Amino acid sequence: MDSVQVPLATLTGTARQDFTADDAKQVRGYVQRGGVLLVDMCGGMGAFDRSAEAVLAVAFPGQTPQPLPLGHPMLKKGNPGTEDMTHPLVRTETIKRYGKGAGVLRTIASGKGHVIYTPLDITSGLLGVRTIGILGYEPGYAEALMKNIIFWTLDGQSDR
Repeated sequence: MDSVQVPLATLTGTARQDFTADDAKQVRGYVQRGGVLLVDMCGGMGAFDRSAEAVLAVAFPGQTPQPLPLGHPMLKKGNPGTEDMTHPLVRTETIKRYGKGAGVLRTIASGKGHVIYTPLDITSGLLGVRTIGILGYEPGYAEALMKNIIFWTLDGQSDR
């Protein structure tokens, strides 16, 4: 198969996972065929981030997720339905732990696709959960960010 049928997938969790070499191969193939893989850590705490980083290191040897520039099309208001996401809004607990600079997405470009990675929580934000202790994005920001990611994916994943 030369392209992906599902253009956007998520990989999220809270606990350590023992991903296999075959899992890494599947991730690599999906992204290289044009898929966008969004990786976050539900709740922002736990050991899932280390597992995700490990599978990405095997899937994309020699590549590490790089900070997404604030001027990236995914973060800018442009096409109808998109919003300005250049100033990440993170939860109070996140600022206490990581400082005001937390919330910068990281990415790996490979083949026709991308990995979008954050060790912070997006998932709980999408659910509107406001539980104290979650390390991640404010719910409204998470929802708008996800909308931008979907539109950016469907619009062809332009990096310019």
